[in-house]
Amino acid sequence: MLGKNAKDRQVALSTSSTEDPGDASVSVVGGGMTVQGSCETSGPLRVVGTVEGAVRACSLEVTERGTIEGDALAHKSARDGHAFVIAGRVSGRVRASVVEVLPSGVVLGGIEADEAVIHGQVEGGVSVRRRLAVAETAVINGDIRTQRFVMEDGGRVNGTVVMGSRVGVEANESKPAAA
Repeated sequence: MLGKNAKDRQVALSTSSTEDPGDASVSVVGGGMTVQGSCETSGPLRVVGTVEGAVRACSLEVTERGTIEGDALAHKSARDGHAFVIAGRVSGRVRASVVEVLPSGVVLGGIEADEAVIHGQVEGGVSVRRRLAVAETAVINGDIRTQRFVMEDGGRVNGTVVMGSRVGVEANESKPAAA
């Protein structure tokens, strides 16, 4: 999945299967629309407007104009490889199998994923179980924990990077002391 470009992931988002293979429709929060409260779907979700609350979906696309004022979480029906593509703003945590933050994307609550590619801005740290790729346009303010780490020249990380096969164990053993 990390070898695909964002356009391929967006096409996959709009055609990905849900719990009912006969229902591949995408739920949309349209431009100019505001949803007040949490939003949940077992299928794909595209956010062009604003959601003032948490979002739970199988796969997610937050467009450049889209905003989520809360967490963006994978639905229990999500399978490995279902992507969350963030081109807009998420004020909470993003938690999914695969996460890509595009150059215009901003995540303010950190990321938890199996695999992630960061081109935009992330505040609050990143925890990735397999592979994290940081592009030249990326800015991460917070600690990183990952199995494997790739960073392009120009990418910025303001925090500690812990990587390797013991990341999960070390995360529990070496919690920083309160300042």
